[in-house]
Amino acid sequence: MEAKWLTLEITEAAIMADAVGLASAVESLRDLGITISVDDFGTGYSTLSYLRDLPVHELKLDRSFVTGIESRPKDQTIVKATLALARFARLRVVAEGVETRSDLQYLRLLEVDVVQGYYISRPQAPDVFAKMVGRGQLRERL
Repeated sequence: MEAKWLTLEITEAAIMADAVGLASAVESLRDLGITISVDDFGTGYSTLSYLRDLPVHELKLDRSFVTGIESRPKDQTIVKATLALARFARLRVVAEGVETRSDLQYLRLLEVDVVQGYYISRPQAPDVFAKMVGRGQLRERL
């Protein structure tokens, strides 16, 4: 597999445990062409300096901010602020926990880069996923 197809997710907890040591490892992986993602963004106690200092490609908004977002104004504010920050830092944003059509529609309005969740598909074995894509089953929801 080419490195460009691989995304390594690093949780905020892992970043906080050893940010200095992690930075050089992340840089080496990024140099190989591997995409680096900060998972569970917004759920820990990390500082924004990690986004400045670590060579990451994307932020993954935790499902706790995404599921049911259309009816939760505080979560809407958090997601909008995170999107603004990510755009300024040139980071892609992945919204985890998209479970309904209304979640997806609201995130489309905000122009979130990538969504994932049970509304799109439950986790699948690689061969089943390939068949779903081949039959166009996922395109209808995207």
